[in-house]
Amino acid sequence: MPQLDLTWFLFNFILAWSFIFLINIILTNQNWFNNNEDNNIITKTNQKKNNQQWNW
Repeated sequence: MPQLDLTWFLFNFILAWSFIFLINIILTNQNWFNNNEDNNIITKTNQKKNNQQWNW
């Protein structure tokens, strides 16, 4: 049954790569959200520092 073996192989191949692609997207989005939160914290801290520096 070579036809069935090829079909099963292609099905598993596509399934495995789509799983890897999905995990990659999830990790990238999670990393991007963490960086975005960190950047917001850094920006707020810098704004506070700038405001404190220039109070006459």
